[in-house]
Amino acid sequence: MTNKPIDPPINNPIIIDPRMLNNYYDQDDEISLVDLWLSLVKQKNILLSTMLAVIVMAIVYIVAVPETYTYKTVIAIGTQAQAQAQAQAQA
Repeated sequence: MTNKPIDPPINNPIIIDPRMLNNYYDQDDEISLVDLWLSLVKQKNILLSTMLAVIVMAIVYIVAVPETYTYKTVIAIGTQAQAQAQAQAQA
C-alpha cells in the first residue's frame, strides 16, 4: 500500500473558518449614527467652508462665462400641400 494523500473531490467546497481570515463579524464593527452626527458637528467649519467655496466658484463661473444662444430654423420648401394648391389653381 502506498501512503499517498487522497485529493478531495472537485465538487466538494473547502470550508474555511472565517476567524482564520480575520473577517468575522464583531460587535465593535457597528457604526453609531450618534457618533457620525458628532463627527459632523466637530467638523462643521470644514463642511461649511467647503460648501461656501463651491458656491463662490459657481457664482464666479456663471458671471465669467459669456452667454451663448443657439437658434435653429427649419424651412420646408415645396411641401405637398403647396403642390396640391398649385394643381387646383391650374385646373
